[in-house]
Amino acid sequence: FIVFLLPLAFVYLIFVGVQYFIDWSGVVAVMGASLAVNLVYRRHRRFAHKPDRMIRSAEEQWDFLGDVANAFLFFALGVEIGSHPCRSLWLVMLFALLVLYASRAILVYGFSFFFNKTSAPLPLSWQHVLNLAGLRGALCIALILLLPADFVHRTEFLCISFGVILTTIILNPLLLTAYLNRVKLK
Repeated sequence: FIVFLLPLAFVYLIFVGVQYFIDWSGVVAVMGASLAVNLVYRRHRRFAHKPDRMIRSAEEQWDFLGDVANAFLFFALGVEIGSHPCRSLWLVMLFALLVLYASRAILVYGFSFFFNKTSAPLPLSWQHVLNLAGLRGALCIALILLLPADFVHRTEFLCISFGVILTTIILNPLLLTAYLNRVKLK
């Protein structure tokens, strides 16, 4: 139980301390703290003599907490979106999707080009999988929901992020499934 609770308390204290006392981004601080906790956990795990059952239990609890946090963020986005009309932003949403897909492709294929110069190249078929599978919206939602309510373009950001995330949640799994079935990639 303590394995699960201590990192959670640590990350929460980081968010509160950075967001309210230093006046920096609590979400970015939590990302950094989460990466640090994960690094310490993985290094400790290599040297620990704990049963695999305990480690799996902690990982399952963190996975569950991640799912709950994602559900909460999407619920909060739905509550915010429900009170604002988003009818006039379809062209902006389409442009944002095009920028998202183009930047994702540049990152995946660009870094893969350099990665393929090493002794363990990444096949093109897996690059396509990375390109379709790696889009997420939780961080975007968290950052936008942290904007002050009186921020001038908050509603536009909410609507655009809603459209982009909804499209990637529906379109990407369909495209990825079709691609995986076509190339029979395991």
